[in-house]
Amino acid sequence: KKGIELFTIFSDSWDTKKDIWKNKIKSKLGLASTLVYARKTEIVELTATDTKEILNKNHVQGYCVAQYCYGLKYNGEILAVMTFSKKRAGIGKDRGEGSYELVRYVTSANVIGGASKLLKHFIKIHAPKLIFSYSDNQYSVGKLYNTLGFELEKDNSAGYKYYDPINKKMYHRYKFAKHKLVEAGFSETSTEKEIMDNTDYLRIWDCGSRTWV
Repeated sequence: KKGIELFTIFSDSWDTKKDIWKNKIKSKLGLASTLVYARKTEIVELTATDTKEILNKNHVQGYCVAQYCYGLKYNGEILAVMTFSKKRAGIGKDRGEGSYELVRYVTSANVIGGASKLLKHFIKIHAPKLIFSYSDNQYSVGKLYNTLGFELEKDNSAGYKYYDPINKKMYHRYKFAKHKLVEAGFSETSTEKEIMDNTDYLRIWDCGSRTWV
């Protein structure tokens, strides 16, 4: 309410992606080392291999499979990446034919107008009926979506993941869905929570998200 933006950094993420978090903090403070205007960049279509390398190096959430991957190249280097996909299994509701999700956007420099340029290119090529996306309250209030012309559809309450304190790794809750636990030999009469409460895993709640269209 006071206009203060928060970064919530979980220990496993800080341990494995410290440099990415440091760069996000620098970027938020306007301290990015490189500034480039999007009009000086070239749009290129990226392979899954190139996309995976760039996202894992620069995005807190890392790589996620997407059908359409585009980048902005400047002086032979990819400085921005935006990926799109049709509905992903287990994520959100089915919005019908012609709908696409903006899955990832990341930059390795301050690329002025980069997101807008990549989004307009996708729209020109694919003529979508609808584009939707999610911002993570862990590190974003979704200002970029407002800038790009998206409208806030919904504030999503906090979800949870499971943390393995032995291996110090966080896992998506779908990995421990009730039917998967039953397949692994656990009791059908117990709930997911009852089963997981009797393991070493810890249920960790996130900060919620926002849905944009």
